[in-house]
Amino acid sequence: MKKPVIGINGNMPKNARYAKLSQEYSRAVLKAGGIPIILPPASFVPGVVDSLLGRIDGLFLSGGHDLSPRFYGEKVLNDKVILLPELKQRFDLTLARAAIKRKIPVLGTCYGAQLINVALGGALFQDIATQIRSAIGHRKSSHKVYLCEGTLLHRIIGKKHIITNSSHHQSIKTLGKGLVINARAEDAIIEGVELPSGFCLGLQWHPERMMDSPEQVALLRAFVKYASRHK
Repeated sequence: MKKPVIGINGNMPKNARYAKLSQEYSRAVLKAGGIPIILPPASFVPGVVDSLLGRIDGLFLSGGHDLSPRFYGEKVLNDKVILLPELKQRFDLTLARAAIKRKIPVLGTCYGAQLINVALGGALFQDIATQIRSAIGHRKSSHKVYLCEGTLLHRIIGKKHIITNSSHHQSIKTLGKGLVINARAEDAIIEGVELPSGFCLGLQWHPERMMDSPEQVALLRAFVKYASRHK
């Protein structure tokens, strides 16, 4: 049986002429039973995104800096907002929307979760520390996450709560169309979302950095298993 191919959107440093990606993503996909390939931010030649999606079985939306708030009708709040290169932002949004429309299994982590939400018309808190005074620390920390019963995420992990890493300063404010909440942090900040059918999960933590955790390995394996059924 052929292993499913998992496309991972590459990162693009500011003013750089190349794409890059932490090996944590490819190692996690390999451990979960998939074959990883990097999808570099591409110019918008007609058909490029559809052609890329036609060659993969699942889409892993990686972490990174911030989407421009203009995509959800706001202006930049403060200097904590670090925008990704314009080409990457537009490519990622196009990629996410097209994959969801085609019902390709999608897993988004950190920025990837925020990307899913904005791609579906949702909005973000641009800077948690500034906008949510009651928030716990979400940057360079770890904390408890409560899973919502009845969701796909809860069924995969099978626990009421888990401890996750945390390295984000933005979070979901209003849900994108069709999304439901599947996880919240101790301070009630949204930590995960999903679509009710198929496999489309957005998680604020980085499971690819926690592959010594049985729960996170189960999560990646469930994603790869869904991807193997796509074609």
